[in-house]
Amino acid sequence: MKKARLISLLLATLTAGNLMASCGNDGGKTTDSTDAQTGTESESVEESTCPSFPEIDMDGKEFTIFAEGWASFDPLSINDIMAEELTGDSLNDAIYNRNVKVEKQYNCKVSFLEVGDTIAAHNQLKQSVMAADQSYDIAIMRTYNYLSAITNGIIMDISDIPNTDYAQPWWDQNSLDSLSVGGKAYAICGDITMNDEKSIWCVFFNKKMIDDYNLDDPNQLVENGTWTYDKLFTMAETVSADLDGNDKRDEHDRYGIGYIGDSSTPICMSVGIKIAEKNNDDLPGFSFDKGENISRYLDIFTKLYNDDIAYDWHTRQGFTGETDIFTNSQALFCLGGVYYASLLRDMKDDFGIIPYPKYDETQTDYISSASSNFLSVCAVPVTNDDLENTGAFMEYYAYLGNTDIRPQFYDVLLQGKVARDDESVKMLDTLFDTVTYDLGGIFDFGRFGSEILDMCKKEDLNIASKIEKKRNAINKDIDKLIEAITETE
Repeated sequence: MKKARLISLLLATLTAGNLMASCGNDGGKTTDSTDAQTGTESESVEESTCPSFPEIDMDGKEFTIFAEGWASFDPLSINDIMAEELTGDSLNDAIYNRNVKVEKQYNCKVSFLEVGDTIAAHNQLKQSVMAADQSYDIAIMRTYNYLSAITNGIIMDISDIPNTDYAQPWWDQNSLDSLSVGGKAYAICGDITMNDEKSIWCVFFNKKMIDDYNLDDPNQLVENGTWTYDKLFTMAETVSADLDGNDKRDEHDRYGIGYIGDSSTPICMSVGIKIAEKNNDDLPGFSFDKGENISRYLDIFTKLYNDDIAYDWHTRQGFTGETDIFTNSQALFCLGGVYYASLLRDMKDDFGIIPYPKYDETQTDYISSASSNFLSVCAVPVTNDDLENTGAFMEYYAYLGNTDIRPQFYDVLLQGKVARDDESVKMLDTLFDTVTYDLGGIFDFGRFGSEILDMCKKEDLNIASKIEKKRNAINKDIDKLIEAITETE
């Protein structure tokens, strides 16, 4: 994956107290840039170490980046596009300086608008396109709205936008391939924003409890290829206890696993179960019930629904206190997402981060996944008719995101209890190197993905009957999508 290969290098750079400088295209000379810490001028790296960018004068053009928020939930907000001024905070100042650099490079202006309510934001984007008012040049969308954006003709095929090179490490080529339909690529993950990383699922573990119970080191299990679901449930059972002795499992007890209904998606993906997979023509087809998928699903979720060892926050507490059981050291493992890191900084015990397990040791690789709902992707509205400038802007902006924003983002991400050590960096490399996407979950064909999440909340194991009930609706939605793609050819 485009980003993971750079993480170790970037974090090592941070630890040494250095910040990779970006460079402009000024005929091979060094360029001046504003120091992110002091606001003073400092020399950047030699141009020979930087990729080439087109020399374009955009004559003061204003580029407006529109972003769809996620229910105004701050840990998932797009907060790395705009900074009003230099404050001395390293991430803030890197954000500010990126905009200064791109504005200087292309004689343009950067503006940004995020609408926190996801549905309202998408409707606003749709209305802008329908009105052809050209208000927005680039859209950072949530995959929750991806199907609607394609079928309603809101976003364009970005594969042929001039002045872009999606093979560069500041773009995720895997996301471009995974999100394409019928050979058309409507969105991509890239370093215009780091927000897509926050949506990647992972497992947190309590280091103190590992030591207290003399359990196997999860990091070593991952390294050895022996981090499996059997191991997860065995370790979970070891620590679980009725702490208050009332013969009732509630929020006052200790559990092996804390999770939410959304955990059903990364669990399925981690053992190779996808709702849809694409054929040789790049078209999706239902695949959830292929091969050993159903037996694996039933095996894992039957064990997960043991209320003596696992605690579902959403079912037992609603949508509040999503990480409380883990933060209070009442759970050994927390099945969550990278965005949880900011919610765990006040936790008393140290914790680590690892990928979701393999099904068993015969599975070759760990498989990480991104949220099918709130993953942020970059797209371009169909009303944008200045594609040469847009492509140049996107390429340079993403490049600066990779060199300037990414090191500071990871520094912030790893603050607190996730130590900046070799183990943490290695696990992040594993997470980001193995990310895959389920187009069936993202498009939520027949609302089957939503039904899987609801089944998890209800601890419902009737997956075979659910598939038969939803199969026609799933195939109908797939046909609608293919028809919509075909009509635009």
